[in-house]
Amino acid sequence: MIEIASKFSRLTLITIASVLATACVAIVPTPSKTEGDGSQNIPPATLCNIEGKQVQDLSDGTTKATITQSCEETVVLIQNLHDKHPKRCRVSTGKNITELYIMPGESRTLTQTGPVERDAVQLGCVNDWNRTK
Repeated sequence: MIEIASKFSRLTLITIASVLATACVAIVPTPSKTEGDGSQNIPPATLCNIEGKQVQDLSDGTTKATITQSCEETVVLIQNLHDKHPKRCRVSTGKNITELYIMPGESRTLTQTGPVERDAVQLGCVNDWNRTK
């Protein structure tokens, strides 16, 4: 009889311990969902930090460059005003770098569309003295 009581008390202790262990487990909601309406978290609409259109002139020598930025797009217009030699230009907008080859008297336009954040635009052009028209 003592053996049965001993087994019963062990079984009772194991049951109580497992119930207490399961009571300590908490379900943590995933960060991509909110409680209540079940919708996903949407980042705040603070991407655009430009009021109206901003125009910047980065012209230098025989290179005419105009940067126009708004919330909808960034436009970089580069013109080669040299009459004999083409230009090699490197344009950096944020993390994007683009290289262009512009013949004399020609122009190129780079456009970034969509909701854009204002980024610093850097431009560097050199004449290609080894080539002519």
